[in-house]
Amino acid sequence: MYKDLDTIILTHDIEAYGLKEGQMGAIVHVHEGGKGYEVEFVDPATGRTTALITLFTEDIRLFENTVVVDWSTSHQNINEVFAISNPNESTTDTEEFNYPVATI
Repeated sequence: MYKDLDTIILTHDIEAYGLKEGQMGAIVHVHEGGKGYEVEFVDPATGRTTALITLFTEDIRLFENTVVVDWSTSHQNINEVFAISNPNESTTDTEEFNYPVATI
């Protein structure tokens, strides 16, 4: 069963609302212990709601964020990612940063 504020993925197109399979939405209300779900879909460019509709279990699946950052191996000199240097000076005279960099 899903719960309020779960992020879901639409399992099929819903042409009447212009929604496409794979589109992400958020559950904003669970009806009667899971008999239905009020789901909000938002335009990522504007942040505005594009659809607010009632869906059923067969219409959605849970979005599972599987991105894992291994901080023990992701620390590296930021200069390796962004070449920060003064173009008028030698490339060895770069400003040093030691921020952790997430690699995906």
